[in-house]
Amino acid sequence: ELELQGLTADLVSVNSCISVCARASQWQRGLDLLREAAEHLEPSVITYSACISACERGGEWQHSLCLLAELLAKGLEADVILFGAAINACQRGRQWPHAIALLSLLQDHSIESNTVIYNSAISACEKACEWQAAACLLDGLFQAGLQADVITYSATMTAFGQGERWQSALMLLHAVRDEDMQPDLVMYNTAISACARGGCWLEAMVLLDLLPQVHLRPEVITYNAVASACASAGRWEAALSILEALRGKDLATAASYGAAISACATEKAGRWQQALLVLQMLREDSQRSEVLSADAVAFGAAISTCGNCGQWEYALHIFSEMQGHIDLDVVACNAVISACEKCEKWQQACFLLAEMGGFGIRPNAVTFNAAVSACGAAGEWEYSLSLFQKMQLSGLHPDTISHNAVITAFEAGCQWQMAWQLLWEREQGGSCDVVGYSSAISACYRARSWQRALLLFQRLEERQLEANAVALGASVAACEAGNLGQEAARLLANLQMAAAPKRQ
Repeated sequence: ELELQGLTADLVSVNSCISVCARASQWQRGLDLLREAAEHLEPSVITYSACISACERGGEWQHSLCLLAELLAKGLEADVILFGAAINACQRGRQWPHAIALLSLLQDHSIESNTVIYNSAISACEKACEWQAAACLLDGLFQAGLQADVITYSATMTAFGQGERWQSALMLLHAVRDEDMQPDLVMYNTAISACARGGCWLEAMVLLDLLPQVHLRPEVITYNAVASACASAGRWEAALSILEALRGKDLATAASYGAAISACATEKAGRWQQALLVLQMLREDSQRSEVLSADAVAFGAAISTCGNCGQWEYALHIFSEMQGHIDLDVVACNAVISACEKCEKWQQACFLLAEMGGFGIRPNAVTFNAAVSACGAAGEWEYSLSLFQKMQLSGLHPDTISHNAVITAFEAGCQWQMAWQLLWEREQGGSCDVVGYSSAISACYRARSWQRALLLFQRLEERQLEANAVALGASVAACEAGNLGQEAARLLANLQMAAAPKRQ
């Protein structure tokens, strides 16, 4: 408007306009104003700070860093607020190395840091699942003589939980209590979730029982986290007990039912009938409720339970029930294909994979791996190889599981040359495991190529991989075929050690 009247905006006006852009999340316009103003004015620290804040709110961490670098290059003195905005932008963009680098740069400029700055950097590490970095920052905060707050501890505990360091999360919770700082429900939920990831259901239950003593009321998310801990440990009775308690209070969500079903899914539990009963319970309860509805997660958990227990027909039946009632997703498709794989139903797995396009769902690496493994276990090496190639053509990168499945198929189909070739290609990528070597060794021995079998075993040992019974057994037989008695005796001793029960 000033330009239309032939007037020139002063720096105060420009700063005000950029601040308005920041509050409105209009970071592009804020940058434009900065560039336009720089043609006839000298931007100040306030100008850059407002623009960095605009970029921060817009999640534009790259622009935030560029603006900070530009400011420092001009010899302007940055303050803790400006660094804080840049670090927070990195936090939002999950750029934890840049957040830590900025914190170090702040200290290099002798700018006094604060707890808020550290919280942003720790949150960046937490979002990137970098628990070690989060722990180091927490130590750095204490060394700087700063006082941690609830946000500090919550972010660090979440990072520990994501890194399956549940013991560290619990130690941090106890440390907070020892400092006479009252942990809130969010912190307890975070600690319980950490226990859930580690399958520590007893510790999660203890924390749940502790809440009334510290005058906190558990929420649905609290109960669901405890149920997830029970599910991870296969404690289906405890998970069902929590579900019943939530149903009695009319608080159960789809996640509550899903956790109970997942608890039945583990090999330790093997309660597929119970999982189906819970799924039926969810269907009936959702019909009577305006807020509760069955979701793909609960159905997928039931499908996985049936697959783990060898009930592939029920898995297919549940999958069929989903169609037309619940939006299918790739997780549900993967669950039913994996169920077919575990039950050695390779034709059904291939058919379901082909059907995914009709559902408008794009297969991912997990999908292809399950189908390739199903074909491989059945010795259908042509189908296994075809799916492997289709996976590559679709833009996905086969991983160790994919390669091992195809090599296993080659072994079952007596295609030792192809097993040898694929393993060699995998070696060039530097990522082979004992399963791939074992299948290739067995394939070579079965084809009476004992020299190649022993050569592969030698390469396995050179990579310092621990041979399993399959690799050792095939190699012992190869030594006997080649009249290598001394080597056979050595490998036989290793085989006996591998077969011996481990002492607890």
